[in-house]
Amino acid sequence: MTAVGDDFQAIYGFRSASADFILGFPERFAGAATGTLEHNYRAAQPLLDVANGVSAPAEDGLPPT
Repeated sequence: MTAVGDDFQAIYGFRSASADFILGFPERFAGAATGTLEHNYRAAQPLLDVANGVSAPAEDGLPPT
């Protein structure tokens, strides 16, 4: 099984999205391997820098890459 997610895409809460789904995945599925996508093909680096700066103070979430 493969699951892909972004903990900061929980802005789609109106569609039942929750960061808890992706953040809790390793606990719910013991032994699951986790990988990180290092290259973003959908946004330019300046936009990513702003998004990472805005999300940096968040207490929950995965560290930006």
